[in-house]
Amino acid sequence: MDNITDYIVRLLKKKGPLPADEDIGQFRFIESGHIDSLSLLNFVMDLEEHFQIELTDQDLESVDFRTVAGLATIIEKKCIKN
Repeated sequence: MDNITDYIVRLLKKKGPLPADEDIGQFRFIESGHIDSLSLLNFVMDLEEHFQIELTDQDLESVDFRTVAGLATIIEKKCIKN
């Protein structure tokens, strides 16, 4: 899971600096405005391509998708299924 989290963090850092005083696993990248609606599509496409998965609408709407740790869990489960 560390590799998954590391990749997510690298993608997020491309959009700008991350908060240093916050647990990165609990960082809410959408609610904080770090990833806006325009860049969300590219973010999701990068994740899908890198991990060879498909994120569904249900995944994107889930509570888990809102944090780095939750997103890493979604991706990990999808990687296990593949």
